[in-house]
Amino acid sequence: MFQKHRKQGRGTSESFRMVANTWLRILFAMWKRKTLYNPDIFLDSGARNAA
Repeated sequence: MFQKHRKQGRGTSESFRMVANTWLRILFAMWKRKTLYNPDIFLDSGARNAA
């Protein structure tokens, strides 16, 4: 994900912040739902949000 943002021309700091914000959203959702990380859920929601 970091490399994707760098290839889009974003700076290093901005790319790190974007990756960190993504992980914070995932961690908050896990904490709120009291579940473990499931990459399938994350990938499915990313596909839905991109559409």
